[in-house]
Formats: sequence, structure tokens, C-alpha cells
Amino acid sequence: MNNADALAQEVVNAWGQNVQAGNRDSLTPEFLDVFDKACRYQERKWSADSYRAHNALSDEGARAENEARRTFIQAYLPWVEKHR
Repeated sequence: MNNADALAQEVVNAWGQNVQAGNRDSLTPEFLDVFDKACRYQERKWSADSYRAHNALSDEGARAENEARRTFIQAYLPWVEKHR
């Protein structure tokens, strides 16, 4: 999925807006799972991009980024379909 970066950022932004509004306790376990996976994907992508910038990204690093992206999307798609 080409827009995983934007979708992950939307999830992180939604979490932040809810926490700032005092709605932390109303966030569902399902949403928190998607949020956790979005954060993990962003962390892996940031790491891979850092190595990529120095032409030093290993196959393992690229696999970790791709796996984190897939894991996030696999959690995100059913969640977003359920809440549209």
C-alpha cells in the first residue's frame, strides 16, 4: 500500500488529539492496537530511511520496515472498514 505513511500518521494524530482532549480512556483496545502498529511502522521506517540516506540499509533492515508496514496495514484496513 503506497499511502501507509500517511495512514500511520493519521492514526498517530488521532491518538494525540484524543489524548489532548482528555479522551484517553475512551480509546478502544482495537484502536490502541492499530496505534501501536502505526508507531512501530513509523519507527522502522525512520530507521530504514536513516540508513537509506547513507546507502547503508541492510536487507534485514528493509525486511523489518516492510514487515512493520504489512503488519500495520493488516490491522488498519479491517479497523477502518469497521468504523467508516
